[in-house]
Amino acid sequence: MFTLTEVASLNDIQPTYRILKPWWDVFMDYLGVVMLMLAIFAGTMQLTKDQMCYH
Repeated sequence: MFTLTEVASLNDIQPTYRILKPWWDVFMDYLGVVMLMLAIFAGTMQLTKDQMCYH
């Protein structure tokens, strides 16, 4: 996937301050939020389906 030198070169870029995060950090943040929302939605659907079956 990535060679060791490519990964090491990504870590060498360390400015004194960062205004913007790299695009892959932003993508992973959004992906994590979407996965959490889907998990909560799926859990809610399972709970409501179980409640409807037993009544």
